[in-house]
Amino acid sequence: MHPLHTRPIPPYLILEEWTGKNLRVLLLKAEHRHDFPDFFSAQCTFLYNHPDHLFLQSNEPIYTFLIQLAGIEAAWIHFRKASHTLISPIRAPFGGIEGYKNIRGECFHFLLNCMHKSFRTLEVEHIQISLPPACYSGNTDQEDQFQESGFLIGKRNLNLHIMVDQVPLHEKISKNQVRRLNKCQHAGFTAGEIPVSHQLYTFLAHCRYAKNHTLSMSEAQLISLKQTFPDQVRAFGVYDRQQLICASVVVSVNQHIMYCFLPASLPAYNPYSPMVMLYHTLYQYCKETGITVLDLGISCDENGAEKPSLQKFKIQMGGIPLSKSTVTANGNSVHQALTSS
Repeated sequence: MHPLHTRPIPPYLILEEWTGKNLRVLLLKAEHRHDFPDFFSAQCTFLYNHPDHLFLQSNEPIYTFLIQLAGIEAAWIHFRKASHTLISPIRAPFGGIEGYKNIRGECFHFLLNCMHKSFRTLEVEHIQISLPPACYSGNTDQEDQFQESGFLIGKRNLNLHIMVDQVPLHEKISKNQVRRLNKCQHAGFTAGEIPVSHQLYTFLAHCRYAKNHTLSMSEAQLISLKQTFPDQVRAFGVYDRQQLICASVVVSVNQHIMYCFLPASLPAYNPYSPMVMLYHTLYQYCKETGITVLDLGISCDENGAEKPSLQKFKIQMGGIPLSKSTVTANGNSVHQALTSS
């Protein structure tokens, strides 16, 4: 990712600006999708920070801190306001810094200072940022730099992912899961891509309800996501003859990473564990399309508590556990970081 020369930022978007040595930070406020300068989409690394996705998450204004180095747009982070907190993102798996990756300590520290100065203007007291999982390129440095700049780890979960390479998935999974995969195949189950539709959502909701769980998005939100990103949002399912027994939505976060989202299966088929067959199919799809990371996500219930049994299953499916963190700061922690430097 390299800096991108762009047209000047429209003055009506700028709420505040601060200048330092060879750098400037702008605080922007965008109320509509067309307010966003083109580079926010052209230089976007992850789908969740794309302007089109941001305005699916909420219709509330977006506040963006934009770092310019030598007059060139170099890095940025988008926020929404909730009560007295700036949140990145308001409704997505993660947000965080986008843009040029060589943003180091002094820039981060200056950015933190600017965020602190913006508290009064934005009438906020806290900042909360959900960072990409550590398996996503560049995240470990980002977490370290936030901490060095005075942010605290608010929450850390284990995120599981499968590296997609030339090794077949059945050689990566446990012997128990190999037996379950064989059991599904011997039963004549089939798997493949299916439409993102009302029928799919009804199936997912039914499976979740049967286990006293809920879905994290409405049907309208899922359909809007598919309509906005038709090539990045897909679904896959497992069938017993004509009956759908297991399914998941998948999101191409970028050209190298695919996220398995909303997986669910019929409880009556638990003895077969058709999710094993579904993961096997997703792994094959990733190999065929050049995707190198199959992100299985965190393993938490609706209250954010981790589910050890689900973590164990993902590990047995070849999942590699790495951290996914949320960093936080408030007026006091920011002030202490700034005065101690």
